[in-house]
Amino acid sequence: MLPAPIAGADRLIVLADQCVKCGLCLPHCPTYRLTSRETESPRGRIALARALADGSLPFESSALTALDHCLSCLSCEAVCPSGVRYGELLAGTRARLWPQRSRMTRWMRWIYRPRPLALLVHLARLSGIAHWGDALLGRLHGGLASRLVHLWRHLPAEPRMDRPRAVATGSRPPAPRGRVALWPGCTGHPLDADTIWGARRLLTALGYEVVEPDAVVCCGALARHAGDRQTAATQARRAHGLLQRLDVPTVLVVASGCVGSLRAGASGGAGPAVREIHEFLAADPAALDALHFRASSQRVALHIPCTLAQMPDAAQAIMTLLRRVPKLEVHRLPDEPRCCGAGGSHFIEHPEIAVPLRDEKLAQARATGADRLLTANIGCRLHLAAGLREAGEATAILHPVALLARQLDDPPPRLPAFGNDV
Repeated sequence: MLPAPIAGADRLIVLADQCVKCGLCLPHCPTYRLTSRETESPRGRIALARALADGSLPFESSALTALDHCLSCLSCEAVCPSGVRYGELLAGTRARLWPQRSRMTRWMRWIYRPRPLALLVHLARLSGIAHWGDALLGRLHGGLASRLVHLWRHLPAEPRMDRPRAVATGSRPPAPRGRVALWPGCTGHPLDADTIWGARRLLTALGYEVVEPDAVVCCGALARHAGDRQTAATQARRAHGLLQRLDVPTVLVVASGCVGSLRAGASGGAGPAVREIHEFLAADPAALDALHFRASSQRVALHIPCTLAQMPDAAQAIMTLLRRVPKLEVHRLPDEPRCCGAGGSHFIEHPEIAVPLRDEKLAQARATGADRLLTANIGCRLHLAAGLREAGEATAILHPVALLARQLDDPPPRLPAFGNDV
């Protein structure tokens, strides 16, 4: 039985009808390149979204798997000559489907929240599952347990779990450049400790006092991408409330996937400005001139996550900053194939799509002969690191700010480690 059209569908129909089905997006879509199926293309998904909106397609149709396979990389939107707002259409369609989602999907949404995720990281450290998880995964055939083990295997065992640093108080003298806040993201301390360390070191060297929120909350990006708008809105309100309480003019974001959500939450003008950290650092070349970076004979491959590919200034800023390290050889990976397959939580839920895309990106990195791989997205970092571990490779993966901080003069003797960073 087909459902009656749902209230609010008119907007989705209008968005879908902007597509003229020209096909220019097809070669830029990661899933279409893998499958060559029309339903796995942007225009195929647009047709599915329209059929759902006008009530001509049942919500339980197996064709909805194609909507779930979309990585939300928005490569199609970037090249669309008709200006189709594909991201808005996909998010709206997934929100309409959320009430029909399975219990397993809802449980996974809960697990991706900060506290459950931190607990899983702790268990990964104790168990060493990265080394024996393949055997267990081979005995499981789908279901929640299989997804949990797959997630668990992607969590590195090495990083120290730091508590969030509370907002600085008291009568300490002001820093020469003022105060900035560092937004680590909900995965920053359990999964990206070396990046947080690197950002703090760079900003402190530039004369800033660095503070952090006194709690860990999610910006709502993962929930919004899945279609869970209620959870996304709740998380966004909490995140925006934390930003307002920081009492700083600027919040710097090291997790590229958080930038868009935090900026949307602060779009009303209240609270501090939200800046991507590379763009912020590169915008002050005079201050950077005062720093001294040690030369490095390394060759690094730079992966630009999809979230930063949508912010060209930030992507260019990374290259500008890395050029400040003398003798460092930087090879930016080709834009196509665009996505590494991480896609937020996509690499946990749809490995059949994520793994081939990851292997394409790793092949690009190997072709450069790089000693290290750089990426500014924690999901991409986990996903790519898992591929290197499976291949028995010890290539280190770092956030660009962590590499820059390590090249500053007089680094501390002990550096935070991550995954394959040996």
